[in-house]
Parts: sequence; C-alpha cells; structure tokens
Amino acid sequence: MKHTWCALEHRFYKNLKSFKNLHNGSVYLLVSGGLDSMVLWRLFETFAPILKFDFRVIHFHHGPFSNKKFRDRAQKLVQVLGKEKKNKVKVFTAKKNLKSEGDFRQFRLSRLQQISIQESEALFVSGHHEQDLLETRLHRVFRGTSPAGLQSMTIDQSPYFRPLLYENHADILNFATKNRVRFVSDPTNKNQKYFRNWIRHQFLPALEKRNPGSQKNLNSFFEKVVELSKDFLSSPPENQPKQILQLKDLQNLDVGRQKKIIHEFLKLQVVANSLQGPIGAQINQVNGSHVLEVLKRLSSARKKQRFSLVGLHWQLNAKQLLVCKKPL
Repeated sequence: MKHTWCALEHRFYKNLKSFKNLHNGSVYLLVSGGLDSMVLWRLFETFAPILKFDFRVIHFHHGPFSNKKFRDRAQKLVQVLGKEKKNKVKVFTAKKNLKSEGDFRQFRLSRLQQISIQESEALFVSGHHEQDLLETRLHRVFRGTSPAGLQSMTIDQSPYFRPLLYENHADILNFATKNRVRFVSDPTNKNQKYFRNWIRHQFLPALEKRNPGSQKNLNSFFEKVVELSKDFLSSPPENQPKQILQLKDLQNLDVGRQKKIIHEFLKLQVVANSLQGPIGAQINQVNGSHVLEVLKRLSSARKKQRFSLVGLHWQLNAKQLLVCKKPL
C-alpha cells in the first residue's frame, strides 16, 4: 500500500529539496535517541532515496557518569536502528566527567569541529524545532541579550542544517505516534532546577493556558525583531538615524516644532541603541515628559550636562545632544 505523506512530510520534503548543499559533501544526522532526532532520522530515511543523497548518523554519549542508564539506552537504540536501517553510526563517548549543559555542548562542538577540519563540506543536521527556538530566545532575553542575539538558530546556518526548525513539537510527536517511531526520553529534561526546563514545563504552559496562541505570537514577534535588527545593521550609514542632535537645528523654530524634532530624535536613539545593546532599552516608550525634560535642560544656564533618560545616558553641551556609550 502506497504511503500518503502528511502535512509535516510535505513541508519537510520542500525544505530538503530547496536546500542546495545536500550533495556537496558528507551529510551527518545528529541523533540523540530522543523524539525529535529519531523523527528526523525517519524522515531522512524516507526522502534521502528520493533526492538521491546518502547520510550517516552521529551519536554523542556524554560519559559513564551521571544519568548513565539513560545514555546507555539511547546509544543502544541508535546502534540497533543503525544496523536495521543499514546506516553507518559513529558514536563519540566522553572520557571525562561532564557536569553541565555547557560541558556537553563543548564536547559535541569539539568533535564536530574535528570532522569539519577533515571534511570542509561536511553538513550537520539536527532536529531542533519551533519550541527549541522559542526556549533559546527566551533564555537569552531573561539572561540579557540584544535583538541581534535573538537570531540564535536558523534553518540554514552552515555547517548546520535544521529542517524541522519551524515545525510544532505537537506535530512531531503526532508523527512519531502514528508512524511508531522508537525513541527514549531523557529524565533530566524534566528536572526544573535547570532554567531552560522551567521555561519549558512551567513558564510557557502557564502563558499558553492564560493566553492561547502566546507561544506562536512570541516567536512571530522575535522573528520581526531579528529582521528589523538585520535591516538596521546592514543599512548604509547615511540611512541610519543621526546619533547627534545639533542644537542649531532647533534655532528659530517654535516650541511645537522643537518638541516634535526632539521626540523623533529620542525615539530613534532608543531603537538604535536597543538593536546594538541590551534589549531592555527598547521597552521604554518616549513620551511628552521626556521631551519636556530635554527642553528644560536646553534652557538651563549650565553649558555641559550628563543625565539619564528613557534607559539611555545622554550628554548635552552648548552645541549638541548625544548618547553616551558609558554610564554616568
């Protein structure tokens, strides 16, 4: 009986077909044994013959220390399926005690870098999905980042390829259930002492329950911020907002016109400095009281002033108003 593709398979096939680097060098699937990577493997098993490319599997064992029982089960599953599917499986095992997610990440990265040195065209494919992307972005926002830092992951980020990045976790789980995809679950993913797990199991479900659609809206918002950041940082200097307000430009203008120019200048500086620094500055909204504060300082007898306003540090002298890079 001919298999009918589901919506997820159609989207996945479209992503693979449009990706130009599948035939340039070795393709490695990064398979942990968990749900997402095992679904990724099943999809590659379906579409690699259609698109005529080969792939190999890489599995990382984070060492015979804590959580060893799960790690051994995951490795065994990957190796067994590799034999069943006749896929080559390469296992990298940590020899020293890795204690944190940072240690795990560095171990994986170092091994992949070794492969990249040997094979410059090597492509590494992971099963990251939409919820992973949102969790990573929120984690960075809570720890402090810039809009440019919200980029975090993209589908095509050489030498990495993430064809499931904009797929919903529920759709991936549904696919696994219907197609009887075997996988193992890491018990540490439920441990909420890790901040990321708290975001996943507490913060996001509570937010979604209180306001359905919030997760989708957050990801959409972050995408817009990333695009705005790209546009701003890539635009030529002449198209970027002026960083200095020359006071001579305010001369001979009525108060209403002065207020409008100051208001626009303050807004542009908030946006510009938010895109290049901590995201908190962009939360402040410039209003009339901020404009009046600037006018008050302009009329002051003091020739040189430094002050804080709308989350930024300012310097005012007899000729100009500008943002200071260092705190007061």
